[in-house]
Amino acid sequence: MSSFTYVWHFDTGKNLDEIFRDNKKFFKEQIDNSISHVREMLKNTKSTFLDYSLIENLERHKKDFLERYTLEILSSESHTQWVDSQIAKIQDIIRKTKEYIILVETELTDNLDIQTLKTFLNALPEGVQETGKKIQKIIELFENLEKEFKSPAANRETIELYLNMFPEDLRNIKFYRTMQHYAKILYDIEKCTFDTPSTVEKLNKYLQEIPSEYYGIVRR
Repeated sequence: MSSFTYVWHFDTGKNLDEIFRDNKKFFKEQIDNSISHVREMLKNTKSTFLDYSLIENLERHKKDFLERYTLEILSSESHTQWVDSQIAKIQDIIRKTKEYIILVETELTDNLDIQTLKTFLNALPEGVQETGKKIQKIIELFENLEKEFKSPAANRETIELYLNMFPEDLRNIKFYRTMQHYAKILYDIEKCTFDTPSTVEKLNKYLQEIPSEYYGIVRR
């Protein structure tokens, strides 16, 4: 489960130290149980977008709460309100983490595109910065490849550099395969002078394969 419930009651038979230890133990165990469920969801996944940083983020929030939950907080008039707000925040991050995992598992298909990547980025739970950087970098790879192919000065080495920067698990998606195919076409165009009927026919074939917005790669 991603959330847990609790009811406040006051045990007059215990001193503050005992109550404090019991409370911290209870909340630690409950948060750990919720994090374990997220671990289970990630156990069999292998994706650039679903890495251990999701768990590390939850562990950081747990640690922050436990370190900030002090005897001074326990003794204050706002004790229950403070704990309730902090636990609600942690539970919200756990819920969003689970929703993000489900989103990636559902939407990470052969047709992965920039819009889907931006959806992943916007759905990331608070604090998962490293995964956010990865997604942003992949968005930039998509954009840079598109831009390069549309340029009349398209550079094959630059295109190959971008393609080589793709994570291994994304090299089977349609976008990557298509860009790789167009890179091969660019290589053929660079080698050919198109001064014979057969080579001109080959160029015409390429023009039928390539979307008009990518005609920048046909430079001769």
